[in-house]
This record gives sequence, C-alpha cells and structure tokens, in this order.
Amino acid sequence: MKREQLTGYPSIDKPWLKYYSEEVINATIPKCTIYEYLYENNKNHLEDVAINYVGRKITYREMLENIDRLAITFFEEGIVEGDIVTIIAPSIPEIIYAFYALNKIGAVSNFIDPRKSAKEVDMLLGNMPIKACIVLEDMWEKFYEVLQNHVKLLISVNISDSLVGIPRFLMKLKGKKHKNSKITELKKLEIKHKDSFKDVKVTYKPNRLALIEYTGGTTGCSKGVMLSNENVNSVIEQTTYSGVPIKRGETWLSVAFPFTAYSLICSQHMPLSLGLTTYLCFELEIEKVEKQLLKHKINHMANTPLMWEQLINSKSVEKMDLSFIIVPTVGADSLDVKKEKQINEFLEKHNCGFKICKGYGMTEVSSGICITPNNEVNKLGSVGIPFNLTTVAIFDLESEKELGYGEQGEICIQGPSVMLGYYKNEDANREILRTHADGQIWLHSGDLGHMDEDGFIFIDGRIKRMIIDSVGFKIFAPVVENVIYDVPDVEKCCVIGAKDTINNVGQIPVAFIISKKGIDEDKLKKEIMKVCEEQLPSYSYPLRIIFKETFPYTSAGKIDYRKLEDEANT
Repeated sequence: MKREQLTGYPSIDKPWLKYYSEEVINATIPKCTIYEYLYENNKNHLEDVAINYVGRKITYREMLENIDRLAITFFEEGIVEGDIVTIIAPSIPEIIYAFYALNKIGAVSNFIDPRKSAKEVDMLLGNMPIKACIVLEDMWEKFYEVLQNHVKLLISVNISDSLVGIPRFLMKLKGKKHKNSKITELKKLEIKHKDSFKDVKVTYKPNRLALIEYTGGTTGCSKGVMLSNENVNSVIEQTTYSGVPIKRGETWLSVAFPFTAYSLICSQHMPLSLGLTTYLCFELEIEKVEKQLLKHKINHMANTPLMWEQLINSKSVEKMDLSFIIVPTVGADSLDVKKEKQINEFLEKHNCGFKICKGYGMTEVSSGICITPNNEVNKLGSVGIPFNLTTVAIFDLESEKELGYGEQGEICIQGPSVMLGYYKNEDANREILRTHADGQIWLHSGDLGHMDEDGFIFIDGRIKRMIIDSVGFKIFAPVVENVIYDVPDVEKCCVIGAKDTINNVGQIPVAFIISKKGIDEDKLKKEIMKVCEEQLPSYSYPLRIIFKETFPYTSAGKIDYRKLEDEANT
C-alpha cells in the first residue's frame, strides 16, 4: 500500500507501512503464553521433526510430550506460577523442554550465561527469590558454592540425556559427573513423578512476567530484562507478517545460546513455533558451524557479524554452491557497509538468492524491532524497516523533540516487544523508559541513528560511545570509524575514548586497527590520518593508532569496548 507523507515526522507518518498490506497493518498479537503459541502452531504437525541434536531426531510430538512431563515434574516439586527458576546451560533439548514447561505452569525462566564467573552469578542473583536452579552437570563444580546460598532445589542436566547409542557414549565421556548428593538429576525427578497426570497448565494472563534475560554489559553492568509472553511472541508474529520467506519443514541452524534474547527468541522459539527443524549447535567454533551448514544444507541461520566474516573467508566454503540457503541473517551487532558488500558479493557468487538479511534490536525489545524482509526492501547500510506493529522515531538527545527524516538523534521505540522493565532497578527503568512531554512513553535505545523517507533505519553508533574532549567537543566514535573504513587496507576498525593525560580532563580518540595481511603499518597510519584530515574536524582525528591481530569480543559476539578502553588507558 502507499501512504502520503503528511508531517515529516516518522512517528506520525510511519512511511514503512507502505511495504505492508492493510491486513497486516491491522493485525494483533495472539493472547496466549509462549508454550501455547508453540503448541497451537504445531498441534496438527506432530510427526514433523522439531529438533536434530547430534543426529538424534526429535519430533514435535516427542518434544511436546517431554514438555508436558517436565511441567508436571516441576509442579510436583513445588514450582508454581510466578516462581523464578535460574537456568545455566547451553542449548540442549532438556533446556528447551524446561523453558516451555516452566512457561506452561506460569513460572519464570531466568537464563544466565555459563561463561560468567561464580562471583558474577552471585551478583546477578542478589536477593532474587529463586525457587530452583537447573545447571549443566559439568558446570556444578564451578557454581555450586554460590547457588546453594540462593536456592535449595538444585537440578542437573547432562548433554547426553537426549542421545542414544554411540553418540550418547561419546557425549558422556565429555561430561563431568558431579558427586554431590544435594544435586538431583532432572531425569530422576521425572521418574519420581512419572505416575502423576495432573493438569498443570495455567490460565493466560496479560503482561505476566515469563522470562528474564540479561543485557550484554558492553557499556556497564548487566541488567535483568523482564519479558512477557506477549513480548516474546510478538517478535515471531511480526517477523512472519514482514514476509520473510520462512516455511514449515525447512531447516534452521541454531548456533547460539538461550541466555541471549536474540538466540532464545529468534534462533529457537521462532523456528520451533514456525514448524522448522532446528539443528542445535552449542559450540561456536566456525569449523563446527561450517560442518553442519554444509552437511545438512541448512536453509536458515542467524550469525553474528564476526561469524559471517569468518565464514566468507573460510576455505571449506570457497567453492561450495550455497543455493540451499534461503535467508542468511546477521544479528547481535551492527554490520558496517564495507563488510555488508563483501558478504553480499560472497552470497551472490555462491548462488544464494537472498542478500544478507539484517535487523536491529536489543534485549530490552525482546531482540528485534525491524528487518530487511527481501532483496527489494533492503537498503545498503540500513538495518531495515520497523515491524508492522512497531513505531520507531528519532529524538533530539537533549530536548527530546522528535526529529525529521535524515536528522541524527537517539533511536526510540514503541511496540509490543518493549520489555516490562529491568528487574528491581527503578533508576535504570526511569533512564530507558521515558515519558515525553506529550505523555507518550518511549524506550530510549541509547543508539544514535537516523531514518530516511522510506522508513529505513540507519545506525550511526552508540550514544555512550560519545567521546568528549578537554574543550567539550563531542566526537562520535562510529563517525570516525566510518571515515577510517574508507582506507582500503583497513580490515576492521574500532575507535574508543582514552583519558587525556596531557590536559588531565576529557578524552582523546584512539583508533584500534586490524589491517589486511602484509601491510606496512607506518604507511597505513599516514593513509588513515590523510583521510581523517580530509573528512573530519581536527578535534576528531585519532591521536593514537594501535594495530591489533584481533579484537576482544563479549559472550554475545559484540566488540568488547571496555577491554579496548582498558588497553588504551594502560
């Protein structure tokens, strides 16, 4: 459909709606739980394969039966509606069953990254009332001392629980058997309650807390993001409405973990709810990803920019026909234009008919709020258009006045995927969920960006990555990075602010550079400074250039700016 521009303000004009039908514009989010959403979408396709786990095929029937048994088990162990259960484990079938089972009885899944230290886990849990903890068996040694202080019901799961035969034997060899009598195996709990047939499904209630995920912590401490059933389901519904070509029976490679909203919602709940076969790969080594991708001819996969970079440079896929890939997706972090061009050239060369599918979001909006649904609605450098039921606008950083098309400001969001709030953190809630002068509440993303007249969103960087020098001039690191990327021999670039030790106030811009192999660094420094002098004000020039072999990354696959800042300040 076509809509006439009336005001010049995106929140009113909503120019992106011209890409949606009237029916889609007027659609609503189903009033149901996460479990009910999964069940209703698959109840008539029970013999389809839901999960492929190390060659073990698990049908939708088996998955739903396992979910039902676990729901009864949890209920019989005293877990009821509103209780919080902490889960520390990668994406194995038992964790997927546990997530839906807890949701079925109205309990809350609290996912924590297993790679965190015991001290960090202790800080995250704080005074949170935890009813139970489910932890991968060989991780109990690391977390037991901390978790026993928070909860009495301690449950272990094993990576081999869903396997049979030789794969089960080999997986058992990899795991560490705990010897703590206070920890109960999940399988033994199921056997204990196998004769119970209670109806434990709770009645749907609007805006009930269903899930807690944690922010990445790249610019500060991790915060617990509270998400509802509607928040989670709205991402799948709106992705479907966008027209992305995803069909029942296709395959999806899940290469991430349930402790990130992007992974749990977009790479597990979405393919399972839409009737795809999800191949679980809880190891992130690129060789493991490549092996599954090529062996099973995976139709859909969502990778981080780093993994796509590794993939297009891999010798294993150099001569492969990748026409079996239907939607190649990038998420978790932004993709610079230079790399986007390289990936698209790679995909076209290898017979993939879809340009890299981009999106944008954050944990606070249940992972995603916009997308590039097809090659026609996919502008270079953009992260796509907002979903059909989501409103995105750009606001001035100081006055909170809405800006027009092409004007740079803070990206703010309204819609069904916006979180309930941070767990027990009212100060942070007031900072991110702000009531504007007209009474409307907007989620302030902390991202700097702009929107064009077609409704495409462009990310210009993180506001918190703003560098203020000794005089008070504001330098936006991504602006400097974009200029440096114009130098052909720059492979990757990251600009951060370091302490100004000369003036003892403010910061100076420091550029970390990964160059192409065999490049003379002194010569490259001169080229970088030349392009900066041509395109940037003098106060934005990087005062130091540091060459590195690789950048540090967070567990979510994003560049760890804090570690680079520490390096620049030493």
